[in-house]
Amino acid sequence: MENRQTYLKGVEEQIKEWDKKLEALDVRVRSAAADVKSGYEEQIRILRTKKDDLLLKVQSLKGSSDEAWKSMKDGVGKAAAELKTAFDQAISKFR
Repeated sequence: MENRQTYLKGVEEQIKEWDKKLEALDVRVRSAAADVKSGYEEQIRILRTKKDDLLLKVQSLKGSSDEAWKSMKDGVGKAAAELKTAFDQAISKFR
């Protein structure tokens, strides 16, 4: 079984990468045409909400008991996978 600290470190590093991608998307939105800007801003808002939800789950996981860790880890993994998919979809729309 994967070590809790190793798992959390990996998720936190991925969240930092997503933060960088959000910053890059913000820059791109500022120079976007007015007719698509609001759609891009909505995509970024959704991504930030999903990322914040994942951060809350990670924080809960940090303080969880060993039994809770086992069941909560799957929820964190699912949230991370959903956020990755959302990022991939958003980035493809920004091209």
